[in-house]
Amino acid sequence: MGNTQSTDEEVLPEREEEHGFCSASILHGAPIPDDEGYWVSYDGPGPWYKCSPDAEMPPRCSGLGPASVDICPPATFPQVLMQAATGSNKKNDFLLVERPLPPLDADGKPPPALPRDEWETWDFEGAIKDAKNAAKGFIKLGMQQFQSVNVWGFNSPEWLLSAYAANFAGGK
Repeated sequence: MGNTQSTDEEVLPEREEEHGFCSASILHGAPIPDDEGYWVSYDGPGPWYKCSPDAEMPPRCSGLGPASVDICPPATFPQVLMQAATGSNKKNDFLLVERPLPPLDADGKPPPALPRDEWETWDFEGAIKDAKNAAKGFIKLGMQQFQSVNVWGFNSPEWLLSAYAANFAGGK
């Protein structure tokens, strides 16, 4: 893999198998600053950005190392989610939230957290199903490719699922 900095090489193949995609390769080491092959090249005519709402900008990758196509090919968020949900991960917890929240005590202080087995959870399979169903709803409501979805609310599993849904529906 070239000249990288790592102290736990013996653990990495296990991590890569566990997580799929390129996470273990990224953990293997950061690029060496003086080796330009590890950096994305900006040689050429560009453009390096686009402002049009329907513009597609191809990902830029380095020639070597963790940011190269060989080690970590470009992928969309839905592709990464689908890949993470393969094999034994399908039924693993992906999202969880403490609901219903226990009420504050008489002094206005929060009680201890509920036991984890009482939290509302989504496994990968359920999260993907909910995100795809929401994507169908966005499309039925008139969402077009490259459009955006704006969700106002607190951080919650549903907020993340709506972001994935917008991507599944072809939006940004």
